[in-house]
Amino acid sequence: MQRIYVDFNTETAEPVGVLKIYRPNTSLSDGETIIAYDEEMEVQAQVSYDAATGVWMAVPDWTTKHEIIEQHA
Repeated sequence: MQRIYVDFNTETAEPVGVLKIYRPNTSLSDGETIIAYDEEMEVQAQVSYDAATGVWMAVPDWTTKHEIIEQHA
C-alpha cells in the first residue's frame, strides 16, 4: 500500500470530506487504497481520479486513523 503525504486541510474545500492529492507524478489507480499521512496522523483512503479538475481525490476511512507519535532519540 502506497504512503502519500497529504494536506488534511484540503478535506474542507469542495468537495468537502475528500482529500485532494496535488502530486502530478504520483502513480495511482482508481479504487486503490493508500495510506494518507502528514506529521500528525495517517489514515487509509480510497483514491479516484477527477478528470474535470485533473486531481486525484481520496476518501478517508477514519476508522483506520492512527496518530503519529514523534520519537526522540
